[in-house]
Amino acid sequence: MCGILVTTRRDRPFSHKLLKSLQNRGPDAYGFWIDSEVGIGHTRLSIIGLDERGTQPMENERYVMAYNGEIYNYMGLRDRLVAEGVAVEGITDTEVLLAGWAHWGADVLTELEGFWAFTVLDKVERTITMVRDQFGIKPLYYLVDEDGVIAASLL
Repeated sequence: MCGILVTTRRDRPFSHKLLKSLQNRGPDAYGFWIDSEVGIGHTRLSIIGLDERGTQPMENERYVMAYNGEIYNYMGLRDRLVAEGVAVEGITDTEVLLAGWAHWGADVLTELEGFWAFTVLDKVERTITMVRDQFGIKPLYYLVDEDGVIAASLL
């Protein structure tokens, strides 16, 4: 159980107070990524990859991801990515998901076994993608209107 927060709203910009409101979803660590238009925050309940390498939001050259869930087959996906020449340094399911998204795009969703909710910011295209597993086990609420986007694991 982790907490996700994303905002692009000028009337409700990213704040640590908003992020702290998700602390009961993830009391072990928190992190945030902010630029001039987007704020992404994450509170973490450490289950897989218990060290700081699993701290989120997680970023590579193109994407920033905040993730909540568990991908049961992430080690197999990691092996496939490595076999296809993708460097996956760590062993957390978040790192594998981020590498899979960067390599296969949304097609990675057809390979996932487990339950999840996550957001991905494409820093090049300036798009935000929000995804929930097919059963909607992990919460992710959002509002999109003329003032922007706000999404979170709690209402």
